[in-house]
Amino acid sequence: MPGKKPRVRERKAIMIRPDPALLEAMQEAAEREGISLNKLALEIIETSGRLGSSRAAGTRADLGDAVTEVEKAVRKLRATLD
Repeated sequence: MPGKKPRVRERKAIMIRPDPALLEAMQEAAEREGISLNKLALEIIETSGRLGSSRAAGTRADLGDAVTEVEKAVRKLRATLD
């Protein structure tokens, strides 16, 4: 099918093992997303490739955290207006 991404097992990426703290953070992010660590790593690598080297790549977990922060700020602003 045109436009369909190959399955995770059909894609490969070479990745140097990160330091233990980063690896633990990646494992926690993968658990929050409900995906495997391998799939998360591929997502990060593929996203950073599309964004280019000048921008940092984020994961869905990062976006979720950002949304939570924005929602919290909106609630705080609404409380001050009431």
